[in-house]
Formats: sequence, structure tokens, C-alpha cells
Amino acid sequence: MSVKNYYSVLTPKCDTILHSSTPSGAAAKVYTHCIRSRSKKVQRRSHNVKIQRRSGNKKIFKYRVKEQKTDAQAMRDGKLISYEYKVKVKSLNK
Repeated sequence: MSVKNYYSVLTPKCDTILHSSTPSGAAAKVYTHCIRSRSKKVQRRSHNVKIQRRSGNKKIFKYRVKEQKTDAQAMRDGKLISYEYKVKVKSLNK
């Protein structure tokens, strides 16, 4: 079982503290909570995100997060759920 950490968002400006087990998971949450919810019409489907762990070292994690159209379906609690988009995360750290 992995330990969940708290992450602060540096860019884009978002006043949310995220709770995630990995930095890439936090970057995906930044996209769904801050970027997608800001505007109904997202012109650009790719965004650069910088996040930092709230405790411990001051390393900055950089990711490119984009939304990709998909026709995926899944069963959850006996109901068929279809997904229109999937969030993909790519590391920009070297």
C-alpha cells in the first residue's frame, strides 16, 4: 500500500492542495479539477503543469497533461459507464 502525499500546484494558478500517491496522479487531478472546470470550451487540449510536494524536498515535478478522445466503456456497480475522454500524463523532468 502506497503512502499518499500532498502536492501544491505551481502552474497553472490553482488554489487546490491535491492528495495523491504519485506526482503524475496529482498532475492528472490538476487537469480535471483546475483546467477543465475553468472553461467549458478548452481550446488547447495539452497543458504544462508544475507541482511540488508539500513536505520534504523541494523538487518540482513537470508534466505535460493532455486530454485524448476515447470510446471506452466500463461496468461499475452493475451500470455501464462510457468515457468520452482520457487524461494522459507525460513527464518533462530530465
